[in-house]
Amino acid sequence: MTLRRGDGTGSLEKAIDVLEEIGNQPGGISQSDLAARLDLPRTTVYRLLATLVARGLARHDPSRRIYHLGVRYVELARRAYAMPDLVAAAMHELRELRDLTGETSYIGTLEGTAMVSLERCDGAHSYRSNASLGHRKPIHATSQGKAYLAALGQEARDALVSELNLNQLTPQTLTNRRRLYAEIRTIRARGWAVDDEENVPGVRCVGAAVIDLQGNVRGAISVAGPAYRLPISRIELLGPELVEAAHHIGARLQGLDEGGEVKEAIAVPSDGALFGAFPQWCESRQSLWWVDTLAPAVRRLAGGMDQPFTRIDHPIIGFCVRDEVGYAVCSDEAFRITPDGIAHPLEGWRAMPAAAMCVHPNGEFWAVLAGQQDRSVIGTFDDQGGFRRRWHIDEPVQDIVWSPCGQRLYAVAPDSGSVLMLQAGTDRVRRLTSVPRGSGTLSGIAIDPQGGVWSALRGGWSVIRLGEDGTFDRSVPLPVPYPTGVAIGGASLNKLYVTTARQPVAPEMLKAAPLSGRLFEIAL
Repeated sequence: MTLRRGDGTGSLEKAIDVLEEIGNQPGGISQSDLAARLDLPRTTVYRLLATLVARGLARHDPSRRIYHLGVRYVELARRAYAMPDLVAAAMHELRELRDLTGETSYIGTLEGTAMVSLERCDGAHSYRSNASLGHRKPIHATSQGKAYLAALGQEARDALVSELNLNQLTPQTLTNRRRLYAEIRTIRARGWAVDDEENVPGVRCVGAAVIDLQGNVRGAISVAGPAYRLPISRIELLGPELVEAAHHIGARLQGLDEGGEVKEAIAVPSDGALFGAFPQWCESRQSLWWVDTLAPAVRRLAGGMDQPFTRIDHPIIGFCVRDEVGYAVCSDEAFRITPDGIAHPLEGWRAMPAAAMCVHPNGEFWAVLAGQQDRSVIGTFDDQGGFRRRWHIDEPVQDIVWSPCGQRLYAVAPDSGSVLMLQAGTDRVRRLTSVPRGSGTLSGIAIDPQGGVWSALRGGWSVIRLGEDGTFDRSVPLPVPYPTGVAIGGASLNKLYVTTARQPVAPEMLKAAPLSGRLFEIAL
């Protein structure tokens, strides 16, 4: 069969034109305006928009009758640019720049001849810069783009500049290549670039390129706001701050061409789980216990074999291991699972809907219970479900783990993307770090022998490691979108085990991620 252009390529080009035009309108655009701008019949635009919305590439706001870029579009852009690596490495600096200036901070990277916004930290003012994620901005009219150009080698820069259409977006836009090169020379000398109302009238921004330790230009950061709040005198003070922040980000990034060993996640041979969770390492038995919460079973990895160990009749909401014995909590009952795989009901158990469980190095059971108004209560419990409160947290907490020394309890608060550290014997709760929503939702937590903090990113296709001070250390990509839990194990505690889920993954995504639900192993 011969494929006509109108049946294939032509329709694809029109759909791409629609996406690009939506992306060029941060405030959204109506169907009629799209049709007028693209000179397309309204019926054609309607059909294209219906398909794009159904696939998540566009989003319809029915109250205002306008369209925005969809979450799926942003997810694809981020995945293409190793977003968990670049954005997670940048978030500490983006927040600091936001707090320092009160204005919105951004990180973006190059796509063709445009910079694409990957993440932002919104400023405190009600009137502020708010370019949407996934928004494409022309290189020649933005501080990020000009900083990126200036950081490239001459050959790569000349090739890119030769492709640019120097369209005039405002009266201030540079439309002359000679003037653009003159500004690039200035940027190379001082390290930072300015968008002086060149992209959007009334908006000024300052940016700097992010370069990794191998010299690769990976993206650029910027701070943007109304020109009256960012006069040139203030921009000149902020420029060096942007350069220093970009340097810190680049120092955290793994090089694109570095020759060192690349950590890889290996799927453990098994039939997998609907919703894997709660991985726990049993040192004495050199085995990993974990749970399928929805097809309720406790599984065990031992001697390279992973298989169901014990079946439970009800969904499992909490699990931990102590002294070679597993403890599984359901909504209104709990079980003690002995090494022979037999589940014994805990007599006299008082229902305790634990959001998370763990064991202190001294053998105490610890749990998180949901409190009032989305608060959480952390404390100890006994074999009958008796609970003693120790800490109150003003947000939902879903995962906890004690440090090997037993002096610090680490907790994950997924709604805010925070990793919390609680000091034993005190009421102190320290927010170690926060991970942006765009990176994924934190899930599970584990501490390695060096004190590094590991967590999975649901929806982020990766696991991340934080240093003891909360700074981003590195990420390891996964071939599945929904990792759920992490545990340190192995003979020398040199392996990271990651549970994943299949049940929440959309059918079309399962085709691209058929290993969803499997247990993964990463050599540390």
